[in-house]
Amino acid sequence: MKKALLLFCILVVSTGCATEVRKRFTVIVEPPDADITVVPAANLPVQKYRSPAEITVSVPKDPDLASKSRMEIKRDAYKPKTIGLGNIEEGETLRVRLDKIVHYHLTYRMLGPVQSDILRYRDKVVDVSITPGDFRFSLSITNLTQKPLKILWQQAQYIDYQNRQHRIVHSGIKPQDRNSLIPPQEIPAGGKLEQDFVPVSAIFYSPEKKGYDTRLLFPVDSDLALALKGRTFSLFLPLEIDRAIIPDYNFRFQVVEAIKEQ
Repeated sequence: MKKALLLFCILVVSTGCATEVRKRFTVIVEPPDADITVVPAANLPVQKYRSPAEITVSVPKDPDLASKSRMEIKRDAYKPKTIGLGNIEEGETLRVRLDKIVHYHLTYRMLGPVQSDILRYRDKVVDVSITPGDFRFSLSITNLTQKPLKILWQQAQYIDYQNRQHRIVHSGIKPQDRNSLIPPQEIPAGGKLEQDFVPVSAIFYSPEKKGYDTRLLFPVDSDLALALKGRTFSLFLPLEIDRAIIPDYNFRFQVVEAIKEQ
């Protein structure tokens, strides 16, 4: 029995059916002294280095497991980078440049239904304020009527600064339910609702965080933010009152300024 088991192991190795492949490579990061964390997956131990570093790691051959194997590079005041280990060749020298973290503060004005520098609109039905943030929009809406009012979230829409259309979902909906039917939200007569909302497309599952995360609405973390000045975007929030849909609430905004924070 032992001879048979030994023969099987020899055959496995000789035919190249080992479950892992060993890689050796060098990582040089600019700026230096970055922290490197190697996560090989498949319950293999995590390895930590300081750049520049010579790394030896075992990567699973199984494609699903290999896709989870990664190298994370971080340094204070710089944007982190993640590189899949499956994309690294044996003996390769990787030269990685980290981008410095920047942040731009954007200012806006409302172009429609009325022009407003305070991003507020009021008529006989509602008093609405919409504040764009880095990751989400904040909505404050007061029902000025004597009847219940509904926000029809399922029909609501966001058109971004690149003229792309998105469904939106409010913060009362679980991230995993973002693609399901979104029920209307009722505001009683004279009542007020304060609610955050985001484009459905901005929500994603992060394996690193083991949970859901949200992408930036605008590239405020890079100098691309400078090109946002003058760009427009809009939010369509249909309302229903007394079983009649009011389709007129199409709020248009413009980026007035992009200011780099020091």
